[in-house]
Amino acid sequence: MLFRSTSYTANFSTSYLLTTAVGPSSTDGSVTVNTASPTSDGYYPAGTPVSITATPNTGYNFSSWTGNVADVNNASTTVTMSAPESVTANFVINNVNVTIGTSPSGLSFSVDGTPYSSAQVLTWQVGSNHTIATTSPQGTGTRYTFTGWSDTGAISHQVTATSGTTSYTASFSTSYLLTTAVAPSSVDGSVGANPASPTSDGYYPAGTPVTLTATANTGYNFSNWT
Repeated sequence: MLFRSTSYTANFSTSYLLTTAVGPSSTDGSVTVNTASPTSDGYYPAGTPVSITATPNTGYNFSSWTGNVADVNNASTTVTMSAPESVTANFVINNVNVTIGTSPSGLSFSVDGTPYSSAQVLTWQVGSNHTIATTSPQGTGTRYTFTGWSDTGAISHQVTATSGTTSYTASFSTSYLLTTAVAPSSVDGSVGANPASPTSDGYYPAGTPVTLTATANTGYNFSNWT
């Protein structure tokens, strides 16, 4: 009687686990795996090129990958599953320098409650909210009256930092105080101003021609202006 030898072989396919992460914080962005996973728990057949994309959240920029990826500097790249792989998308804060000031320069304003009297260059994270404000009128003798912010916002309003807006300017109109007097004594005569003051306290817009008339009282003659 002859016996034949018989063998049985169990064949297995190989898959590797792909682990993705975000650094330094999970709030900075996310990682999308563009190649559908053949299993629900992140395993890919050996040799599979897996496409991955890093997407920053508002206020952050993609920086680089950590791990065995095809291009560490490209937000969209691939990782070939030749072993278990762990990759991390690194993000950095996206800041913008914003200049805030007044026109004319040197007037007072505030940013987030902090007062300033000269133009400021502030570093804001893109997407962050800030309050810019000023007061009106300002000054004595020379008066400055608020006319508007460069972004058309109210005298006090909130702005959101963006890479597209890098300056905010509060503009003011200028008025001057006209003071009149009579010498040597107020009983000698009077001074009239025409046109009438646009404000109750004697301020005129810069460049306004004001006509003055000196009227002598009885017993006096006009002599000259000082």
